Formats: sequence, structure tokens, C-alpha cells
Amino acid sequence: MVRVARVWRIDCSLSRPMIIHRDSGVGASWWLAKLLAQPESPDKRHELIEAFRTRLQPANQDRTLQVIELGAGTGLVSLVLGALFAGYSRNVRNVDQEQEEWAGPFVCAKILATDLSSAIELIDHNRLANSHLFDDRINTVEGSEESRRTCKIELHATELDWDNPIPGHVWDTDRMSGSQCPFDVIIMADVTYNTASFGALLDTLVGLLQGPSDSGSSPIVLLAYKCRDPAERTLWTDALARGISFVQVDTVKGVREPAVEIWLGGWERDVGSLWSGIRVDM
Repeated sequence: MVRVARVWRIDCSLSRPMIIHRDSGVGASWWLAKLLAQPESPDKRHELIEAFRTRLQPANQDRTLQVIELGAGTGLVSLVLGALFAGYSRNVRNVDQEQEEWAGPFVCAKILATDLSSAIELIDHNRLANSHLFDDRINTVEGSEESRRTCKIELHATELDWDNPIPGHVWDTDRMSGSQCPFDVIIMADVTYNTASFGALLDTLVGLLQGPSDSGSSPIVLLAYKCRDPAERTLWTDALARGISFVQVDTVKGVREPAVEIWLGGWERDVGSLWSGIRVDM
């Protein structure tokens, strides 16, 4: 079987490029890389961007950051996010031996890339081809045998059919309490091409926002949207009817293709408490 590979280089301090068989979600991936490369947003009006950036900050060994991607396609966005998280890894330096030291945080994150069963094989193929970018990273102190683990990034692919109820295995289980863990972030890139699926998509989104139990904070949703048909914009009004609000916070300009709009959202009450501007209704 012949496969065609595209090589993407995302500026996130990776020593080797990322190899993807087919591609989707490039705009969302570029925006995430830019976001996490900046210490803070140059535009202070975007409180929701800062809330999203804070939500993506690396968790520690006592807590795992939970991320799910809907309609992952090739898995590109999930792969890039895993590589970006691994970029926070810890390098150690022995000052007495005149070696440089940069102390970054220990990263603990679990990313679940979901799609229909027909896409899972391709996601798994791309995950294995790029596992060197986000697998557990071990750094060794130069000139000694000392080493330490600097990140634990798990990336899995699983089937999630929007027409069916969310299966229980989608949520991770806390080893200490045995309870299911809600997601911190939901990512949707290029999921609006079929307006007939909007009802099922929003059913799934509502279920993920509600979580497995009353867990307190709800996820923040990243939606990367490329306009193909004005009818697709009914998604925003349909979402608002279910209590879900989105705010456009950025645009990634394309070269030959339409620009990708970056929207952040969640439950309307949560978005309203984080955003000081005016909601954009489409």
C-alpha cells in the first residue's frame, strides 16, 4: 500500500519534523503553537484567550490535563498539541559542573483523538509515526548518569460516533478515587462541513460539557472553522439554543484556501463570565 506523507514543521522547539499522512486542522495547529509560544496575549481584550491558555498550562504529576478532539481526521491537531506539551519538558543542569540548567515544569496530559471507526487506523498510524515527539521524555544530565522523567503525554485514538450516546470509556478514570475525569478542553477543527450532522454534533458537545458527573468547572471549547457554505453558520444559533456560546477570538489567514476562524466557547454562563466584549452572533 502506497502512502503519501506531508511533513509539517511547527515552531515548538522540536528536533525532528512531524510526519502526517494526509492533513487537516492545520489552521488550528498553527494557532495553538502560536498561543503556547507566547507568554501572554498581546491583546488584553481577549480574556477568553487567556482563560484558554491557562487551561492548557501543564498539569503536574498529581493531576492529568484531559483533552478530547472531535472529528480528529488525521489526528494532526492532537499530535501537535502533544508535541507542544512535551516542549515544556525539563532540562537539568549541574551548576557545579558548569552546565546550563533550564527548569521547566513536569507535564502530565492525556489527549483523546476521536472520529468514526474508519478514521482510527489512520490516526493510529500517524500517532506511531510521531510518537518520538511526545512519548515519555527522559533527560540525562550531561557528564553524569543522572536522569529524570520530564513528561508523561498519552495520546490515544478511539471511535466516537455523534449519533450514539457517549460511551463511558471516553472519560479517563482517576486511579485514586475511581471516579471518571471530566475534560478540561474540547477541540473541534473542520467539523462543520456537513450541516445534517449538526444536531448529533451538538448532542455530543452537550454531553461532554456536562461531563460524567457534577464536577464543577466545565471544559473550554476550541472551534476552528473554515467557511465553505454560509448555511454552516447555523451551527452558532443551534448551539446557543442549547446554552452553548462561542466568541471569535482570532483568524488564521490562508494562502490558497479560505481563512480559518478561531472560536472559543462553552456554556453561555461560563463564556459570559470570562468575556468582557460583545458576543458575536452569526
